[in-house]
Amino acid sequence: MTQQTLIQKQGEVTFRSLISQQHTGKCSYFQNEFDAPEMLAELKNRVVATGQNLAKLNENHISLSPFLEIGAEYCIRSLVLTNKFAAKGVALDIAQAPLNSVPFFAKKLGLPQIPKRVCADAENLPFADNAFTFVFCYQTLHHFPDPKRVVDEEYRVLKPGGYFFFAEEPVKQILNFDFFKRPTKIKGLSKLLKIFPILPFISTIGKTETDHDILEAAYNLSEWKRILGTFQNVQVTISTFGYSQTISYSNRAGSLTPTWWGKLMLFLFGGGIQALTQKPQTKFGQTKLQNKHFSAWVICPNCKRKLGNVFIYNKFKCTGCQEKYLSKNGVLQILTKQLKNNLYG
Repeated sequence: MTQQTLIQKQGEVTFRSLISQQHTGKCSYFQNEFDAPEMLAELKNRVVATGQNLAKLNENHISLSPFLEIGAEYCIRSLVLTNKFAAKGVALDIAQAPLNSVPFFAKKLGLPQIPKRVCADAENLPFADNAFTFVFCYQTLHHFPDPKRVVDEEYRVLKPGGYFFFAEEPVKQILNFDFFKRPTKIKGLSKLLKIFPILPFISTIGKTETDHDILEAAYNLSEWKRILGTFQNVQVTISTFGYSQTISYSNRAGSLTPTWWGKLMLFLFGGGIQALTQKPQTKFGQTKLQNKHFSAWVICPNCKRKLGNVFIYNKFKCTGCQEKYLSKNGVLQILTKQLKNNLYG
């Protein structure tokens, strides 16, 4: 399985540091990306959409706590969980700058309860096996050359009987020549090409991110089935231009195949995908960590041993390799020593 490169990780850290300053109104770096008022409006929309998604899961008696969010950025979804569903958990991102901005957005959105924030690598999660009941991510997996590495890690930290959910991921559009990348806000000729419409067939979104070496990928349905292959039973919802279909299948039998009309729409326009799947129960039922304190979930990414159970003076200390992990601005940074030096010095 291909791993995310160091350059791609560095790009995430650098770009998120700059864009978070723009989104909080401190500076303006990118004319073709959301400014502070536009981003706040976008985040309000995410609060509503996330609340609807989580409410459906809750209605189906899916336990949402303790949770782990991967690629949390400003932790909007985690904020919805902690404030509207009384859930407890962890919001994780490899970029520390957006995690630092969470109190700013929490106040703006009227969501005061802030989850634990951790700066860590999704391909090497610093958490014990079977730690979380609910693991989820939005708009995250397509930043990895092989999302299966991340999904397998999520499977590892998920309790037997727990659920993994992801949403707002792209399905590859086949009929696209991808002559160039376009930013979030388009101008001039690109606007004209969108009106006709030509733009969706000659370009893909994500220019600002790719300019900073962030990967913007899209995968077809067969690749998505392989990515989810660790899980046995999967429920997938595919949406595309004027079309939506929910498909349930088992990796032991069945296929992730839409109707002929869905295939045609995906070929022409691409689409979006979300999935819900459950880690199989053990014969003893759902396992639980004896200690529910946050420190009991955390392991050292260097040697995979548990960190000290006592959180003193804003630091954790590994009981094995003696590495110290510091908390700054309420964000606990748990990266391997080499990766921390490469990303943060």
